[in-house]
Amino acid sequence: MPPIVSDHREDTDYYSHAGALYRLMSEEQKALLVSNIAGAMAGVSSDVVDRQLQHFYKADPAYGEAIAKLLNVQLNEV
Repeated sequence: MPPIVSDHREDTDYYSHAGALYRLMSEEQKALLVSNIAGAMAGVSSDVVDRQLQHFYKADPAYGEAIAKLLNVQLNEV
């Protein structure tokens, strides 16, 4: 009998844990996280920034919006 192999791609929830963690953070922790991410993304090509902002937004809209604001990017343009 062949071994049972679980397909790790069956789960399509890639964002709820990141969003839940973000919402657990204090305002100061959120500000530090967003600042660090935005700082690390400075100088990154716009197509990479656009893709990443979509992921942050899917985790939590406020998360994506805060990073976009620091990068001077409008999310409706992404």
